[in-house]
Amino acid sequence: MKKSQIVIALSVALAGLLALRILPAEAVPFTDYFDSLITDLQSREITLSGSTDNVQRKQLKIVKKVIRMLENKKSKSVGTDIQSLGTVSKLLVRVFPDEFGPSGGPLNTELESALEGLIGEVQADIDATQTLLNGLGGVPCAVKAQTTLDTASNLVAEASAAADFATAARLLHRGFESAKRANTATIKCSSKSSGGGKGDFMKATLSGDVNLSFSTAKLAPPLAQASTGLDLLAINGSDVTGVGTGVGISVGVLYSSVTGPGTYPVVPGSNVYRLGANAADYLATSGTITFTTYDLANQKLAGTFSFTATQSGGSGTVTVSNGSFSTSKIIQN
Repeated sequence: MKKSQIVIALSVALAGLLALRILPAEAVPFTDYFDSLITDLQSREITLSGSTDNVQRKQLKIVKKVIRMLENKKSKSVGTDIQSLGTVSKLLVRVFPDEFGPSGGPLNTELESALEGLIGEVQADIDATQTLLNGLGGVPCAVKAQTTLDTASNLVAEASAAADFATAARLLHRGFESAKRANTATIKCSSKSSGGGKGDFMKATLSGDVNLSFSTAKLAPPLAQASTGLDLLAINGSDVTGVGTGVGISVGVLYSSVTGPGTYPVVPGSNVYRLGANAADYLATSGTITFTTYDLANQKLAGTFSFTATQSGGSGTVTVSNGSFSTSKIIQN
C-alpha cells in the first residue's frame, strides 16, 4: 500500500465508524438501490390500472402497496433498507411468481441489484472496521471485536449465497447488526488502546463541497499512527460515532521528515472523506501541519493544520482551515 493510500484507508476506517447513516433531506429509501424497482413498479401500476382480471387486480394491489412502502416510509439507515428488501420480495414473489422462476424476469433482476448494493454497503463498513482493528494489534478488546466482525463477515457471505431474497435479507440484516456491534466495540477499544485520553480532540472548519464545523466525537477521539515502513505519521478523526455516514479527516506527513515541533507539508494522501448517499473523497493538493507538541516517548502530539483538497474523480474542492488536534496515544508499527 502506498503512503498516500494508507492515509485514505485510515480515514475510511474512521469514517466507517460513524453514526448510523444520517438521512439525506430528500431520501425515502435510504440508499438508491431501489430506484430501478420503483420505476418499474410505477410503470406496472399504469398498465394494470383498470384491469378486471382477478390476477392483475391482485398484482395491482401489491404493486401499489410496495410503492407506498418504498416512497412514503422514510428509511433512516441501510438496515431499514435491508428489511424493506425482505418484505418487498415476499410480496412481489407472491403475485409475480413467474418472474422469480428459473428464467427470471425484470423484478428478479431489480431485486438482485438492490441486494448486491446493500451487501456492498455492509461489506464496506466491515472492511473499514477491519482496517482499524488491524492497527490495534492483539489487545483483548480488539480480539473480542474481531470475533464479532468475523460473525458479520460470515453472515454477509451466507446472504450472498442465499437461495431467495427473503432469506438473504434476513441474513444480511443480522450481518449489519453484527457489524454495528463490532464498530461499537472497536471504537471503545481504540479509545482504550490507541487514544481517548482526557482532552484528546480534533477540530477544523470545512468549506466548499463540505461545509462543517468539524469536531471529533467524545466516543471516537482522534487516533495517530506512525509507520516507519510507510514513512508516514498520520492524525485521523471522525465527527460522529457508529456506522455509516459522516465526515473523516486524515492529515499526514512524512515520518522521517519530522524532527520535533515545527511546520511540515502534508502528504498528498491527506484527505477529507464523506460517507453516505453523497460519499466523496477529497485529496489534499497543498497544506501544512504544525506540531506544537511532539513527544513520541510519552505518546503526546498536538498542533494545528490546514490544507486544500480536490475531489477524487471530480472537480469539487474542500478547504480545511483552523485545524487543531491533541492526542495522547500513538499506534506505532
